[in-house]
Amino acid sequence: MKAPRIPSEILRDSALRQMESGGMTLERLPSKSRAMLYRMENGKTVRIRTTNDPILIVVADSAGPGAGLNIEGTDHLLIVMPETPRTHGPVRTYFVPTDVAVAAVRKSHQEWLDSTPNTKGDNKTWNIWFEDTGRPSGNFQNIWAEYVLPNSANTEEESSPTANSSKNASDEKEAASGAVSKQQTVADVIEEATQKISKLTGVSKETIKIEVKIGG
Repeated sequence: MKAPRIPSEILRDSALRQMESGGMTLERLPSKSRAMLYRMENGKTVRIRTTNDPILIVVADSAGPGAGLNIEGTDHLLIVMPETPRTHGPVRTYFVPTDVAVAAVRKSHQEWLDSTPNTKGDNKTWNIWFEDTGRPSGNFQNIWAEYVLPNSANTEEESSPTANSSKNASDEKEAASGAVSKQQTVADVIEEATQKISKLTGVSKETIKIEVKIGG
């Protein structure tokens, strides 16, 4: 049985502590979605992505090579995950320029398509793996080693002023009323489904592509 998932908020706060200990305080920005958007003191923007497993799940708005990706729109991507999947303790956090991340995701997806996979063609979930899977979409723990934050953080640490100071007025209002949302994101659902399919079929996770079509 898999370990229970670490709440996204806890992983997020660990990454915020790491950033502040490195001299980079983040201010929460308003968002109409559940996207975790922040601004640095220098004006650069950051999108935080949390994951319990060593994978970055990216959703495209179409199957075409120039599709818009749900990691675009900020200057940086802050990707945080537990060192041991789904286990409280130390985290590993990558602070990646968004253009670098987007280019890597597009390249890996195209190389996967070039391998003539068994697919219906409407591929809108473009994953990259941090483990070495032996495929173009794997081994990003080494490929992006230069982007790993050197400061340590642990999900078992108590909430710090870093996390509290990084919330906007909306966050504080929700916390005061006890109405913080626990809903999953689309990426969370896709990640969980990928894990379950792999377990049921015995097929390795990196070969599973889940197609998402919303509306239309």
